[in-house]
Amino acid sequence: MSSRQQPNWPCRPYTTDQLRNTVREVIVNDVSWTICLSGMVRGYVQEYLNSDQKFQQALVEHTENVEQQLDVAVRDKIQQIISEDQYHTINTAFFEATERKVQKQVGAAIEQLSDTTERTEQLGRWTKLIGGISLLTVLGLGVIAVKK
Repeated sequence: MSSRQQPNWPCRPYTTDQLRNTVREVIVNDVSWTICLSGMVRGYVQEYLNSDQKFQQALVEHTENVEQQLDVAVRDKIQQIISEDQYHTINTAFFEATERKVQKQVGAAIEQLSDTTERTEQLGRWTKLIGGISLLTVLGLGVIAVKK
């Protein structure tokens, strides 16, 4: 067969553009059918599994098993962390720092309370002094008024 001769196709020959368009159309249709079938199969499988008692029982057992394994793993990890010296070092440092902060805040509060108490006592002394002076003034004025 020469390079210019058309091959002996069982169906009509296509140009390159026609072949490309046909292939594109087949692929698009194939993808559309695949998506459609995928959705249908997913729905049928989901419906079947939701209604199948054996599958539901297996799912419950598997879930319980996974939860138990998770619980054991978490407890083991917590125990491992608690047993580490680094954990104790970090906790000790944290609690010491917290204690220092609390002592500082309590000390400041006690100092402020002490200052407030001292001021209150001073005000009380001044109030008594002013009250005494007022009383003496009133009595002095009363004596002066009686003498006149």
